[in-house]
Amino acid sequence: MSTITTFYSVLLRRTPVSRHTFLAGIITIAAAVVFLLSANAASAAKSADLNADGIVNSLDWSIMNGQWGGSGTADLNGDGIVNSLDWAIMNGQWGGGGIIVPPPPAAGIWTSREELVGKPMSGPAWAALKADADGDLTPKIDTAERGVTTDTNLLAAAIVYARLSTENGKEAEAQYYKNRVKSTLELAVSMYGNCNVSEKTLPWAFSMASYPLAADLIGYRTPAFEQFLRDMADRCIGAEGGNTTLHRMFHATVNNWASSAFGSLVSIYRYLGDETNLVNIRREWEEKLLMIDVYKDGEETGDPRIRFLHSWNGGEWHCDPSKPVSINPPCIKAGIDIGGVIPEDQVRGGTFSATPGSTTYPWVYLQGLITGARILERARMPIWHLGDDAIYRAAYRLEHGLNSCCDSKGNWAASGIPFINDAYKDKEPLPFPDSNVYGHGLNTGFPYVLPGIN
Repeated sequence: MSTITTFYSVLLRRTPVSRHTFLAGIITIAAAVVFLLSANAASAAKSADLNADGIVNSLDWSIMNGQWGGSGTADLNGDGIVNSLDWAIMNGQWGGGGIIVPPPPAAGIWTSREELVGKPMSGPAWAALKADADGDLTPKIDTAERGVTTDTNLLAAAIVYARLSTENGKEAEAQYYKNRVKSTLELAVSMYGNCNVSEKTLPWAFSMASYPLAADLIGYRTPAFEQFLRDMADRCIGAEGGNTTLHRMFHATVNNWASSAFGSLVSIYRYLGDETNLVNIRREWEEKLLMIDVYKDGEETGDPRIRFLHSWNGGEWHCDPSKPVSINPPCIKAGIDIGGVIPEDQVRGGTFSATPGSTTYPWVYLQGLITGARILERARMPIWHLGDDAIYRAAYRLEHGLNSCCDSKGNWAASGIPFINDAYKDKEPLPFPDSNVYGHGLNTGFPYVLPGIN
């Protein structure tokens, strides 16, 4: 009981700081235990609709954030302090108004050994995963443009290990893949530690998501690796966008740079158990999607807090250029359905037109977004539903009228479609080709981890 009490006291700290030194799995277990010990949690929890407008959303989060570490109306569980437990209750009510005590986060950031038990080690999904797992794992973090796959190969090797480790008689083979992953993670720290990086920041956005996901799957964690991840997110500076960190690049852009950074930052912060940055990254993405001002005047968080350094360049691809958003709401303009269009990347194919030029950039945008959305869903901080199912609408619009899969987007993006279909089971499934749908995208992938795909 003393260990549980210790964890509980840490969760209730009065300053919303990062839990960098805690294993993400331990935090998950601790949070679950707290809810189990709170026998009256469901009955005591209040509505998270703090501004009484009929819906729990970013406006309510803004109120909660203003009371963080103190007391007030955002103390939803009535324990005298506004903290992560109250946020968990709010997240469970997100998008509605009901009183729901949410379940604890899922085990595993991308997937878990338990979820992979019994999955066939044959078939196209396994074959694609295994082929990448046997490929080159040499870290190429600061040169990871579209043709570099060593980061996704690393994730594939970790998933193969996780599956093999649950199978009797496969212990030696599983250990082989675990050792490959562990050596690669150590090499990445040796090569790029203390910000020994060069070139642009954008390649980091493509490559960094896989490293914490792979480490999580093999149970790898060291102080040096954690510091490496923190530095790559918040301290290391590249040449992209006028000398910027990965975190600041996310703040300063709204196109595929932002979404690629989003996927990697969500992966890093989830692995580190950095709840403060994870919540802030999520809510800022929502602000870019909905243009809801959830920040207080002068508020600063992150590295450093720069609110909207970017300019919107999507022009007439926006439903309303005076109210730009990252993914269009449902709308028809000049007789053309542009609901779901990603204006800041669609413009790379030319100005507003019923027959725009082909461009892969909107699919690049979706790559990072799918990565972040899956990780946040498993952390019980979902974004799939935001903006009237904006992620689905964006992919649907690309598939039905703008840049259909996969001739214009390239096979590297095909693997994201099964993840979208899995997240939107009540929607019309998006079609996908046979080629590479079971493989990797720019930063993650491998639908083998999904139920029903072998």
